[in-house]
Amino acid sequence: MFNLGNEDHRSHSATMSDETAIATAKFLREGAEQLSAQTVRIIFHGGEPLLLKKRRFRRLCALFLDNLADVANVEFSVQTNAMLVDEEWIDIFEQYRFSVGVSIDGPEGYNDKFRKDHQGRGTYQRVVKGIRLLQAASAKGRIRLPGMLVVIDPHNNGKEIFDHLVNVMGAKYINFLLPMTSHDMQKCGTDEAMSSYLLDVGQAYVEHKEKIVVRIVNQFLRFICGASPLPSGEQMESKANVLVAISSDGHIGPDDELKPLNIFREVETVGDTTLQQFLNSEFLAYLDTVSNTVPDECRECCWQNYCRGGAGTGSLIGRYSRKNHFNNKSVHCEPLRTFYAKLAYDAMGNGLAESLLIQCLDTTLSPYLNAFPETPVAMRKAFPIVAQILGDEMAPNLHAIPG
Repeated sequence: MFNLGNEDHRSHSATMSDETAIATAKFLREGAEQLSAQTVRIIFHGGEPLLLKKRRFRRLCALFLDNLADVANVEFSVQTNAMLVDEEWIDIFEQYRFSVGVSIDGPEGYNDKFRKDHQGRGTYQRVVKGIRLLQAASAKGRIRLPGMLVVIDPHNNGKEIFDHLVNVMGAKYINFLLPMTSHDMQKCGTDEAMSSYLLDVGQAYVEHKEKIVVRIVNQFLRFICGASPLPSGEQMESKANVLVAISSDGHIGPDDELKPLNIFREVETVGDTTLQQFLNSEFLAYLDTVSNTVPDECRECCWQNYCRGGAGTGSLIGRYSRKNHFNNKSVHCEPLRTFYAKLAYDAMGNGLAESLLIQCLDTTLSPYLNAFPETPVAMRKAFPIVAQILGDEMAPNLHAIPG
């Protein structure tokens, strides 16, 4: 349960009951039917999902599969620190064809700065042991190769971390997650430090000749190479992915990266609403419009078609402030601009036609230049209460640690 600056977890059960699991399966089934979804991807997230007993974990997988397989393709994935991975867990991952993501922040010194157990001990050695078991299972064709997720700490060396994951850990799929920081939170580093980290990652990507997927890099390169053209009005209406977070007690919410903002009150559950109703609610419609609208101060930026104030890099929280809500450029704006320029420059040096780059950056037909939406009334009313509880400054976000 993501709880940075948010206390919702205190009212939730530690694990999902059978009753809630059945209601969740019915909720997802009805949602898949109403939305004509071809795929339902169920992600076990935490906290640490593998703390759930194996028998219980199997029962949940079987329940979801039994209730959904005849209406949609069911995919499972899990984000874990891998410390509890053993052969029996791998049997489960193999049986239900799981994709596995492992949270690791680089070499031992970097990783163990924040990733400690309840006794204050570093976790790196145990994480590596779990990764090796997963990789061995992948080599035998039992599961897919695990991906690795790094939370960016700008005080660290991005190239050193990249090189360690590739050369030592054998990573082929990596994502670097921007710190979950809003304009009202304390930044975990300077723009210069964040720029340096991202440039290190970009340079390391160029230097590694073997095929490696680095999401924060490859996603941008696909865009400027024309593989991800600007969406049409029809494509904007029909999304490729719909994301909903479901808590252990069945409460429904948006992407949990927004939890630290305390702008959404969990009221509806999987037992008393439908996915379609939830997605059509005022708050979700607002978030959808916000994600696809360029903030006012970004409208002269050459990267707006891709970045959208940081939303294109998967960090909507970075646009938020209590004053302007989501109508701000990203708190990571300058580092991201530097990063995009580096990647574009390298791509042109490797054969990308300047005309194609110009075409991708052309805002003439951009669907993101609509007027910024009004903040929902319920959300506006909540701010004075939140401000009284938190004081003038929200709790600082020094390091966001998923999984």
